[in-house]
Amino acid sequence: EHVNECSVEEVNDLYEQREVATARITGKTSQVPFPLYPTEELDKPQSDHWTPLIDINLKEGGSFIGDPDLKSEHAPKVLEFFASLVDIQSSKKRTDHKVEPAIYKVMPETCIEIASKSRLDSGYRVMCRAVRHNLDSKCPPVDESSCELVIDSKGEIGIRLGGKIPASMKKNVYDTELVCTATELLCCKCGCQSGSQDKQRILCVHILAELYKLVRCMFGHRSEHILLYLVSRVVGCTVDGVVNPAPSDNDEDWMWRVSDWSDDEYASVKRSIIKMMSAAGEVISDSTLNRSIVELLDKFHTCTEQRKEWAQRCKVPPDPAQLGPISGMSFDSAVKQTQVAFKIDKVSEALKSDTPPSAQSNESKAAPESEPTNEASPTEPVNYLKILFLVNAFGYDMSTSTSVGQRLIVERAKKEMGADFQAAIQANDAAKIDIKNLVEASKSRSKAPKSESQKNNLQVKKTTRKPKPKSVSKPPRKMTRSESKKPPKKKDSRAHFKRCKYGNCGKTNRSNPELEFLKVPCWPVKQLKDTTPIEAVTNHYGKVIVREETLRRLSLPRTDMGTHYICEDHQFVTVKKSKTFRLRPTDRGTITLDYNITVPTKQTEERTLPSTTTKGLGSDRKINRLLHELKSSIADPALSAVSGNDPSLSLDTDEETPEKKVSALETENEHLRSEVATQNFGRMQDWEVAEGNERNPINPVNAVAAGLGA
Repeated sequence: EHVNECSVEEVNDLYEQREVATARITGKTSQVPFPLYPTEELDKPQSDHWTPLIDINLKEGGSFIGDPDLKSEHAPKVLEFFASLVDIQSSKKRTDHKVEPAIYKVMPETCIEIASKSRLDSGYRVMCRAVRHNLDSKCPPVDESSCELVIDSKGEIGIRLGGKIPASMKKNVYDTELVCTATELLCCKCGCQSGSQDKQRILCVHILAELYKLVRCMFGHRSEHILLYLVSRVVGCTVDGVVNPAPSDNDEDWMWRVSDWSDDEYASVKRSIIKMMSAAGEVISDSTLNRSIVELLDKFHTCTEQRKEWAQRCKVPPDPAQLGPISGMSFDSAVKQTQVAFKIDKVSEALKSDTPPSAQSNESKAAPESEPTNEASPTEPVNYLKILFLVNAFGYDMSTSTSVGQRLIVERAKKEMGADFQAAIQANDAAKIDIKNLVEASKSRSKAPKSESQKNNLQVKKTTRKPKPKSVSKPPRKMTRSESKKPPKKKDSRAHFKRCKYGNCGKTNRSNPELEFLKVPCWPVKQLKDTTPIEAVTNHYGKVIVREETLRRLSLPRTDMGTHYICEDHQFVTVKKSKTFRLRPTDRGTITLDYNITVPTKQTEERTLPSTTTKGLGSDRKINRLLHELKSSIADPALSAVSGNDPSLSLDTDEETPEKKVSALETENEHLRSEVATQNFGRMQDWEVAEGNERNPINPVNAVAAGLGA
């Protein structure tokens, strides 16, 4: 545009830029292998790169298999090509995405290979456009396309397909034609603006759409039709109880003998038959893979009832007259509609369950109440009167609208109303009009007229309008006298109120300021994630089990969220508790860890747990040794002389009896144990202090129990 307005220098610059861009594009064409040959090969009467084999009338299904010109040596390559059109490998990883694009679940390997090698990128857009063009209602079926089998220079058998593809947003219809094998795109031609012509080698979006029409047809009934014709042509297969060929037949040369194929050709034919059987609705199991070609074809020929049941379970579009409200309808994407048409999801479900279609249908017959039906459930009639009232409540009058849909709602609402009710509505509308007029009149109503004397005494003074003064910031409000007399509120200097929750203790930090109060560990605040370290996870559940066990011993609800304290006058014990949890929220398995936790003793004698078997500190072990020696001396007086030489036992034995000494030592031992347990319980409160840190410290006792300590 505006080329005539450019100077000579500007035109030369633009021409040089175009040459550079053309050179870059031309340099990259060598990186795109497909199509192999220019478009002019399609216009030649006889191409040098492929040779016609037989013509195919697509309206007759798979009857081309019975063509006499199709010899036994052609069978493996022909079946391999048609099997490649139904070879969809949805589990194969193709991108770096976490979830593969859905287009790869409905696209066979042949189409993916052609699209990726005809573009510098992956050809994703070409494949998406092919699916959308096929679901276009303007797109003609593949039966109207011309088709013939060809043999290329490498001996591979492919197809030459030509048809019409309508434009997506115009009324144009483009003539397309292509020649391809199971692995290569030989040549193509299209009448669109981006299509390949003359010596060009370009794959536009309409070429793959033409091939994809044949792919969709293969997933319909063409795969089944090809296999049924193949049964009648392979020697050894049974047709209507007679083994091929019959003695009365004179067309034994027309039959295909399995013995004429090599081992590689035999394996290729078997793979092709299994792929087309799967596309036709057969469930492929391990036993199916171990059968021979003749056994596979005989099984396929005799199991037509299974495929009928398979087709009956496919979703059938409901009658438009039976459709419910639009809010209850779901509009699937083009790829999802293709998946339903290909029955890919049903094949995967059957393979996972290892249940044949006949068994699944028998189960559905046994439970008719859960059997899905094609008939849509009856819907409630539309209440047009309710719709009309709802719209009128917002102040919008649909009767004055020019929209056909709104006028239709009004007419149907009037039909639902009776004669008396309609008269009431008309009266209501008239009342609305009267109210509207009154409101408008009240706005324009003048004041009461003045008398003549008032009019004469009325003097009109002309005053000049003074400019508004500029806004001045107001000074701060002064404190009133009453406010100044009020004394300021004094802050409570006392410590935070703490009350012991152990039984009927009831001691507080204000009545007993010298007494120390220990805080019960609170519930964990941070939520666990997939990236949370294992130490933090173990610490998290350690706090949970300490909180739960402490609340249980204090006779409080397990889900209590309050803050509680325990004074140091009570005894504490170390017990072992187990906790089962998942290291990661997404893990299926659980682990169980034992935690050594310090909690207050129970409030009743009957429920008191035995103390731990730990040997305690050094002083604790010394007292235990003294107790043991004293008890031994009481039991055996002979040992008292020996023990009397020990300076550690130099006590006032003359004044106190051994029984009193034992009692005093046991009291001191119990006091030391209580102090150690109190220190352990106070150490657990470090979790609360470190809650805001990036990494919470783990309780040393819990670390050893979880296998994290040395």
